[in-house]
Amino acid sequence: MTFLAYLKYYRAQGGALELVNPNLAPSKSEDWDYEVTAGIWQLFMRGDGTFQARHEGDIFTYRFAGLGVGRGANYQPLDLGKLNWGNISVVGDSARWSEVLPNVDVTVRYIHDILKVDVKVKQALMANLRAQTKAGALNGDEFLTARFEIPQALVTSQAMQNGEEADYI
Repeated sequence: MTFLAYLKYYRAQGGALELVNPNLAPSKSEDWDYEVTAGIWQLFMRGDGTFQARHEGDIFTYRFAGLGVGRGANYQPLDLGKLNWGNISVVGDSARWSEVLPNVDVTVRYIHDILKVDVKVKQALMANLRAQTKAGALNGDEFLTARFEIPQALVTSQAMQNGEEADYI
């Protein structure tokens, strides 16, 4: 197996190519605690779990809101307690909040041109959920779902379908 690695670049203001730097740094903005601005995406984070991705005029702001079972109208939140954003660790391209809920961690990572968000459900909670499913308290046919609040979204991009502009998809 051969892995080919190469440097990633983005177009800075003025059109010049600049090297992507995915590492989080203290933010220059008083609204945010950390940021990555030398990349295809701009990423901003606060210690309270809020993160914002900006790309070509589009802005998406998210915050993990909890875990539940089911999707859409069938979603049933699990009562796991109050969210705790006090245990944050920022290293390189990642921010990790440990024990946001008991046995649940949240990680946000900027990988060159990808924003990766992981909600890690630890073994103890999974064992508890399996036991509840076996006992009939949870529906085993439903999905375990991570819910996010979306406090802000601004989409300026044109929707495309089959390579052509579309008013709806």
